[in-house]
Amino acid sequence: MRHFEMDKLKAQGGSVGQSKYHESAIKQVCGNANYADDNPEPHGCLHAYPVLAPITSGFIKSIDTSKALELAGVKRILSADDVPGKLDIGPIFPGDVLLTNHEIQYHGQPVLVVVADSYEMARRAARLVVIECEQTAPILDIKEAIKKGHWVRPPHSLNRGNSEQAINNAAHQLKGEIHIGGQEHFYLEGQIALAQPD
Repeated sequence: MRHFEMDKLKAQGGSVGQSKYHESAIKQVCGNANYADDNPEPHGCLHAYPVLAPITSGFIKSIDTSKALELAGVKRILSADDVPGKLDIGPIFPGDVLLTNHEIQYHGQPVLVVVADSYEMARRAARLVVIECEQTAPILDIKEAIKKGHWVRPPHSLNRGNSEQAINNAAHQLKGEIHIGGQEHFYLEGQIALAQPD
């Protein structure tokens, strides 16, 4: 957008071109934001740690939790079968499985959750779980994934005016493809939650 167009929008009193603080920016930048880890743990608090898939793509053949369950302080190891509700936790589109018990779709996909008396104990036990897998070749190309019928997010578009007509009437036209490697943003707080029965 050219400068004179920006100035015109600012003069109209809109938000375009105006800096706005994020609601928690000052606390985060100054180190005053309160996160779950900043609070004391309730008495008797249990800790959970995920057991992650050891391969990038394939299928689970067997799981051995015996060594992990022998550790003192390990209370339980939960699997997809222990989840009473839906396993798909995709916040906007479906396709984000909480725990897998069959197909592995990416390296580090959560398979089990170890529950223990301490974070350190849960983490140590999770690393003792042995997952035997049948490895398959990962699909690393979006076109190949679509061709093979693998789940891909549905297309999303924003439209304003008649873009097709504008392009057809343009003096110059370009045609091609672009691949954008979108990434999840880096969180200031780790992925953590505290659940209490009250």
